[in-house]
Amino acid sequence: MRRKGFGILLLGLLLMVFLAPGLRVSASSGYYEITDFNLTVDLQGNGDAQVVERITYDFQGGFNGVLRDIDYSRTSGLADLAVFVQEGSSLREFKEDVTGGAQTYERSNEGSLVKLKVYERSDQVKKTFVYRYTLKNVAEKYNDIGIFNRKIIDTGWDVPLNNINITITIPAGATKDQLKVFAHGPLTGTSTIVDDRTFTFTVPSVNGVFVETLVIFPPALLPSSTNVFARDELQSILANEQRLADEANKAREEAQKAEEARLKREKLRQDLLPVFAGGIAAALLSLLAMVRKFSKELKPEFMGDYYRELPEDYTPAVMSYLLSKGRTKDDDIMATLMDLARKKVISLTPITVESGKIFRKEEDSVQLQWLNKEKLSSLMPHERFLAEWFLDDIGGGQGLILDDLETIVKKKKAALQFQNDYEYFKVKVKDVAETQGFFMANNLQGAAPFIVVAILFMGAGVITGVLLGSVLAFLIAGLGFLMLITLMGLNFVRKLSRKGTEHTAMWKAFKKFLLDFSNLKEAEIPSIVIWEHYLVYATALGVADQVIEQLPKVFSEADLSNPDLTYMGGYRSFNNIYIMNHAFNNTMSKVSSAVNAAQIANSAKSSGSGFGGGFSGGSSGGGGGGGGGGAF
Repeated sequence: MRRKGFGILLLGLLLMVFLAPGLRVSASSGYYEITDFNLTVDLQGNGDAQVVERITYDFQGGFNGVLRDIDYSRTSGLADLAVFVQEGSSLREFKEDVTGGAQTYERSNEGSLVKLKVYERSDQVKKTFVYRYTLKNVAEKYNDIGIFNRKIIDTGWDVPLNNINITITIPAGATKDQLKVFAHGPLTGTSTIVDDRTFTFTVPSVNGVFVETLVIFPPALLPSSTNVFARDELQSILANEQRLADEANKAREEAQKAEEARLKREKLRQDLLPVFAGGIAAALLSLLAMVRKFSKELKPEFMGDYYRELPEDYTPAVMSYLLSKGRTKDDDIMATLMDLARKKVISLTPITVESGKIFRKEEDSVQLQWLNKEKLSSLMPHERFLAEWFLDDIGGGQGLILDDLETIVKKKKAALQFQNDYEYFKVKVKDVAETQGFFMANNLQGAAPFIVVAILFMGAGVITGVLLGSVLAFLIAGLGFLMLITLMGLNFVRKLSRKGTEHTAMWKAFKKFLLDFSNLKEAEIPSIVIWEHYLVYATALGVADQVIEQLPKVFSEADLSNPDLTYMGGYRSFNNIYIMNHAFNNTMSKVSSAVNAAQIANSAKSSGSGFGGGFSGGSSGGGGGGGGGGAF
């Protein structure tokens, strides 16, 4: 069964090779071109035609031979076949054989086709194959004319044929004015009556189009032809040729007109290059001007370098929402807890905890406990939620050691709940912050001129692009379209309101004051109680470390005994303030770790099957990854 299946497969492959029409190359690798096709026809008085084909191949790669199909339809057969390859000025002949050996060819017949398979190993070389044969009784003899009408090249070739030259010679005995010649095929070809016996046909290249020759001469030149028709044929042929010539000339006129139009368009495109360049520049400038106009924030009226007090007494999380243009970060949790301690709702007590299972070590942490739960009703919603979330929900009403967060959220259920609560805290901050009127919609006042300009660019670009076929014109149209799309996008951009603009400038100046206050000798330094309030905002601003480093420069440790202090008052020395800061930093690391653990717990699972899913860690060995950036 296996042998039978293999035999069927082999037979199928052989049929594919032999049934392909035209000329092909049997190739093991590479590609080839036919650079020259020369054919001569020597017409005999009995109507036979002695044909010689010289076909030059340029082999790029290794090939086993060539295939050639010769059509002898409308003849009495093909005789005297010989196959050669040209070597210099001599010819090396192939022998007909079925062994597939070198310098042999195989011949088979299929209908009116003689199919040849020529074995000639070729690699990176040019070779000319020569075919000689006789088409029996191919000329036709009528009462008034004799004709040789033949499709010299059919449509079954695998590759284009280049440099086609055909020469037809008829028997002697006619004068040049008794001869007529016609040719059909590519309109780039030409036919010529050279003398009283010779016709030539030239075609630069043919790709899938036939080349047909028709030569007309006196019937007396075929004295012994048996392919005779007892009727006049010249007028019928001339009428048909006139019709075909009119069609071809019309096609030429249309092609000429199209070429003239193309040249005019090309010249106009060249002449309009400065205009196109100016149009592109104008479109880009219009786009940039539009983006600048409608994305530009209001200019603040406050222009001071420092702002020495809180612009307004809203919570640090609300301030952070303003400065980050709508986001809430992990530092806002710690800042809010510190503010709740300052408001005497909860207490923040420094404690020491042990960590590690084998090698135990002590770490500073902070314990949260209720101080005055009745004050919850006076707090903002996000403050109230955060206090109940940490002390009641996570701490069970008994308080919470912040260092325990990382252990608590290791369980998936707790991690998911922590993530949900954190997102809810962000929502509460947003709800409060949005009531402040920090942001406003981008009303795009004054957009009408830009819309008109964009439409003009689009219309002019498309029309000019279609008429002239200019890529630059279509680019101008594309820039006009981009203007409209960008304008639509800018419509959804929120901008800072007047209040948001002024408060942003003031908070930035306040942050600069926090960083430089110890160097402002001439300035009146607020009391340490106020600085306890400021430290809350310094935490949300990310500069708490720098503020704490400056406090000993302007305050004594005796100032820490101020009875109005809250969370700072329990530390008694600035050294302990450093410990508090370290504990807070460690706490924020734990909070960030808890948030990250919750997000990972809630993420999609990775897939090893390749059907999608969450990202995996590690590396699959891909290239790249060595780049980066930074500043110095």
